[in-house]
Amino acid sequence: MRAILAILWTEQTAGPVLTQATRLARRFDGRVTGLAIRPAFESFVPSGDFGLALSQEYLDRLQQDGTARLTKLKSLFEAHIGAEKLTADWIEAQGPSADAIAATGRLFDIAVVARPDVGGSAEPEIMLEAALFETGRPILMAPPTLPETDGQRVLIAWNGSSETARTLAFSLPLLRKAEEIHIISVDSGMVPGPSARDVAAYLEKHDLRATYAHMQVGERNAGAVWLEEAERLGCDLMIKGAYTQSRLRQMIFGGATVHILNHAKIPVFFAH
Repeated sequence: MRAILAILWTEQTAGPVLTQATRLARRFDGRVTGLAIRPAFESFVPSGDFGLALSQEYLDRLQQDGTARLTKLKSLFEAHIGAEKLTADWIEAQGPSADAIAATGRLFDIAVVARPDVGGSAEPEIMLEAALFETGRPILMAPPTLPETDGQRVLIAWNGSSETARTLAFSLPLLRKAEEIHIISVDSGMVPGPSARDVAAYLEKHDLRATYAHMQVGERNAGAVWLEEAERLGCDLMIKGAYTQSRLRQMIFGGATVHILNHAKIPVFFAH
């Protein structure tokens, strides 16, 4: 994991993302690239049957605000990189964030993104999902406050799915650096597939030792159970396959991935 992409949106969320990205770079002798995106503003916005025309003055103000935001993000990026004495690159893109992330992120080993803010701007969630679904690479979601330790005690949120199996394979470099690995499966989150015990046997083939447990929790949300177990075990990283159920179904009915996206207090390593 030497090619690390840090996807930045606001000053508030950029701090944890940059701290997490520089931690990865330290652990894997990596290089961090910061990506900041300036949205493309259209002068005509569809609305009902007619649409709205935006004044040039308003468009100019949006452009000025965008320029100021990118300038602040670049200064914050340079401060983090300078403090850590790391090698780094900076990219500014313009246009829809999903397109910019898809075009950029496919040639990185991992993308670090901010945890979306419930009730806040939709843009962080758009960025996270673009990194998750459009790059073919894993992501590491940074919560607003990072734990002091970094990947020492890892919880694998196992559910038997192909998404989680793929995520597990992507995460092996992180698991090799962990001091403790805990595999937790939850009955309400399982699909037909290997058990937590099978995962432990797989990891042994990579000379990795892990504890494992299967929890009977009835109808409780599996995501909530995994987060509680991570806290109980003192874990500072979770490994989780994203969206075993469809995104739409999870948004309507709730699901483990959505719960973790909304409530995780530790970094979460996702892939799909």
